[in-house]
Amino acid sequence: MTYGLKEKQKRKVLQQVEYYRFYHVFREKTQYLRETAFFACRKILKRTAKLLGVTEGELRYLFWEELQEVMKREKLSEKDWDKISRRKELRPTVEEYWRRQQWEALKGDGKTIKGISGSTGEVIGEVCIVKSPAEFGRLKKGDILVCRYTDPEWTPLFTLAAAVVSDTGGALSHAAIVAREYNIPAVLATGCATTQLKDREKIFVNGTAGEVSCL
Repeated sequence: MTYGLKEKQKRKVLQQVEYYRFYHVFREKTQYLRETAFFACRKILKRTAKLLGVTEGELRYLFWEELQEVMKREKLSEKDWDKISRRKELRPTVEEYWRRQQWEALKGDGKTIKGISGSTGEVIGEVCIVKSPAEFGRLKKGDILVCRYTDPEWTPLFTLAAAVVSDTGGALSHAAIVAREYNIPAVLATGCATTQLKDREKIFVNGTAGEVSCL
């Protein structure tokens, strides 16, 4: 890859490659550590719920400090149950508020969905919404993969997809990195692609501008 370059230029190129390699590996390692920590937290929460005779879902409505107090007294108080009940009731409202705020921030001109560029390029194709690994078989060669997110399990789909559009993600997300490796456009962090687009709808994906247009 350094043919035709002067010795000083070669060293600079190789140094940059080493920098990118180091930070990519560092990112993957930190992501693995976060997932390991989340797994440990889920196990602790499951065990705590069992000891208290409640469900994990109920304990998730308590903040960490509140949960610590519950663990010290080894039972949920009436005040704790009131908090859980109120927060359960408020959750649909909060989720709808977040959805509307996200849509307001990302909405286009009615026919355009805005996101960020994960991989440059432009392509026209048909939408295939894939919500879980159980639906991997739905994607056909040349389809536009539309999903909430991707992780390493989704990598084989990039060999079929003409482009990727996701609700979440960033420039260093799995979808962005793999899309660049396969040289296909990617528009990420749209917030609403899986709900606004329809299966087999024809769209134009502009990975360079970070936009998706319905045709």
